[in-house]
Amino acid sequence: MKLYMAILMMLLLVGSVFGATMTVGTSSTDQPQLYDGTASDGTVTDGANTDGANGVHPARAAALRKAVKHTIKAKPAELKSNIDACMAECASDDVDCAKRCRHQQTSAFSIQAVKSHKETHEERCTAQCEEDEDCNTRCLAHVRKMFTEDASGKIKVNKEHFLKQREVTREMYQKAKEAYTNAKERRKEFKEKAQEARGELKAAKEKLRECYDANGDDSTECAAVADEIFQHAKEYVVGTAKEGIEHLESLKAKAEESEDLDGETASEITTRLDDLIAELTALAEKADAATTKEELHEAASEIKDMLVKMRRHANVHAKRIVKAAAYGLKKRTEYVGIKLEELINRLAVASIDTTELESLLDEYNEYLGNAEEAFAAADELFKEARELAENGEENSETLKKAHEYIKEADQHVKNARNIADKIFAAVRSHGANLKDTDDVEEMVVDVVDADATTVAGVDGTATDGVMNNE
Repeated sequence: MKLYMAILMMLLLVGSVFGATMTVGTSSTDQPQLYDGTASDGTVTDGANTDGANGVHPARAAALRKAVKHTIKAKPAELKSNIDACMAECASDDVDCAKRCRHQQTSAFSIQAVKSHKETHEERCTAQCEEDEDCNTRCLAHVRKMFTEDASGKIKVNKEHFLKQREVTREMYQKAKEAYTNAKERRKEFKEKAQEARGELKAAKEKLRECYDANGDDSTECAAVADEIFQHAKEYVVGTAKEGIEHLESLKAKAEESEDLDGETASEITTRLDDLIAELTALAEKADAATTKEELHEAASEIKDMLVKMRRHANVHAKRIVKAAAYGLKKRTEYVGIKLEELINRLAVASIDTTELESLLDEYNEYLGNAEEAFAAADELFKEARELAENGEENSETLKKAHEYIKEADQHVKNARNIADKIFAAVRSHGANLKDTDDVEEMVVDVVDADATTVAGVDGTATDGVMNNE
């Protein structure tokens, strides 16, 4: 009887741990989510920013050293001045000379502006990677894909590398989407079976107690009831483990479908999740193969420990996937900023006063710089959370702080998008002087609309935790 009670207590502990583990939500956005205690209204608190000894969280202090903000080094007034200087040397009736001046100076100015953006990204690589040469090499290689340079030295913006970090084919995406849906359905099935087994286990336990009271602890008449408890206990342990496996499978599918994760990061996450899946699968098989109470007790104890490990590691990866989605939106917003800068320069060439637009663009870049800083702070905390998990230590508070930084960054990006809308509206008001603005307008609309598919994932509120507080 005492051993059965020990098994039951172990199972309840498994349920309690698992409640904190299963955190991928069933929200309409299908974003990877986990419990982090954030406000339901999405409010960004100061907790992540002001709990250090000097009033600044260490991750924020590190981010301040690593977040390089872009500043517009060449103002439109300089472009207009260059054009005027060039045209001063043209004959008064030489229309072709005036056209050449506008074309040459505008082209040179655009190259200078794009080069400035490239230099900003290169500086970020150096700051963020510090003395890690491999990191710096990978980062600079990505920058070269974002800003391509031809044989003449002309630098162009590669739109595709701002829109996504890697190519995910339609076939890959559909396969991952199907895997996610299947994992979610299997998880629900195992959850229901485990809960049912748990209810039957409690009933059988009471039945066994009554049998012992009526016939004594050594009665052979209670053997059938004891065997019933054993079977229900096994079903509960195995079902709980399998539910954890499907949680990991769903996270893996979200990593595989994401274009916001670069190939190396996506591969690293899926490999680590596969390792966790293999460990938990082996323990589930061990529990299923148990033929004695002692064997089941040992398997339940190992599964409990494994679920704690799984929660710590899996939640890090879930947050990284959420961060990648938010950062992807930031990159797309940054691309829009580059295009808006080009349009403002074209307004200057057309002798339109751009002073107010330049001020808005400065504010736009400031918001994106603040977002970069917050993302860098989240990355610092991800490193810390991974180290804690590797050392078998709790990391939930660290991940909570990282999530606050992601939300802060997302708010900065939202603010930048609102400014982008204002800038483009002003640019469109001078449409008679400009051509080919539809592609930029489409980009602005795409970025603003992206809020509907990203913010819910960034909020990260769990909606279907398993066996919480039981």
